[in-house]
Amino acid sequence: MTINLVLKNCKIVKADGILEGNIAVENGKIADIKIAGLPEADEIIDCKGKIVLPGMVDAHVHFREPGLTYKEDFSTGSMSAAFGGVTTILDMPNNKPFIDTQKKFEDKRKLVKTKSYVDYGFHFGVSSENLEEIKKVNAFGYKVYLSDRERITYEDMQKALSMVNGKVFSVHPEDPDLAKGINRPIEAETTAISKVLEMNFYGNSVNFVHSTCMEAVDLVRASSKSVTNMVDVPHLFLNSTHIEKIGAYAKMQPPLRSHENVNELWENLDKIDSIGTDHAPHTIEEKEQEFEIAPPGIPGVETALPLLMNAAYHNRISWEQIVKLYATKPAEIYKIKGKGSIEIGNDADFVIVDRKREWTIKAEYLHSKCGWTPYENWTVRGFVEKVFLRGNPIVDQENLIGKKGLGREMINEKSNNSM
Repeated sequence: MTINLVLKNCKIVKADGILEGNIAVENGKIADIKIAGLPEADEIIDCKGKIVLPGMVDAHVHFREPGLTYKEDFSTGSMSAAFGGVTTILDMPNNKPFIDTQKKFEDKRKLVKTKSYVDYGFHFGVSSENLEEIKKVNAFGYKVYLSDRERITYEDMQKALSMVNGKVFSVHPEDPDLAKGINRPIEAETTAISKVLEMNFYGNSVNFVHSTCMEAVDLVRASSKSVTNMVDVPHLFLNSTHIEKIGAYAKMQPPLRSHENVNELWENLDKIDSIGTDHAPHTIEEKEQEFEIAPPGIPGVETALPLLMNAAYHNRISWEQIVKLYATKPAEIYKIKGKGSIEIGNDADFVIVDRKREWTIKAEYLHSKCGWTPYENWTVRGFVEKVFLRGNPIVDQENLIGKKGLGREMINEKSNNSM
């Protein structure tokens, strides 16, 4: 019997170890993982000397469609993801209009259906005005912006939790009384987390996105509830001194913290549940405005894995931790089946990397529509050579070979919305 594809001589990275072996692919799935012996295949790729990772799972991106496509669109955002070794994304709802009704959700699904280079799913926006709508939509995540009291209050978040069961609420935890304008202290973050942890989750789980400090991480770790944390890549690689260097290009919410704060996160990677990018592109013109009025947000879905691979080269993170934090755990938290790990039966999403190749990050090499990166001229060691989505090659060196529309919407199989 001849199968579709074999990757041979692989160093296969899993969350719990590195395995040397061969991967067999049939009909877009991982058919077998063999230590020795190769089946007959239509194509055999020799991965000798390379690292093979599962496709990364970025559960926190803003691809800006609909309504804000002058900054990014689903095609450019997903292309950028593909070149960054990210084969699965969950898109956020703060589009124009805000995705907070069933109709808007369905309209967005139809709009992007033929545009993505990678597989994708959606978050649904939760507000004080749409509590009944939550029950009508089956999203992977339900996004709560606590920093914006006009959008939702603590009381209404508690009501939202009571409306559904078995869902994942992605919470932006900044207390609106403490986070105002550009003044967004750590206390705003920890206060919001503490107030949410006092709520009844009604069988749902809560993932606190962009945790910026160990105080926030420790609050989550100490809780006995179904709760997790996500740290943004910028909060690991940038700090408050970068605001002095590149101004509003380093502006985000929650803001970048101190160098000491960043080091604490690195020293406690075992306490972090997952990593995301919060890929949030804005135009150069928007970022060139005065700091106080420039919009917050940093692009990063294409540069996250290279930055992490460089950190692995310098022994700051292990390859297994990269896979766990940026692939396996995001898929587990959001219940994304078949993604995030190289296992028999999972989708054949792979990233083949040259861990020794050194290169310099430049915006002109990247694929986001926004045209800039806060990591301009950073030299990194670790290069994404080939990317496969369900066994289909989509990136080969600097070349895009995947077709727009190859990416599929993933459907959340857990559809019980009633109590």
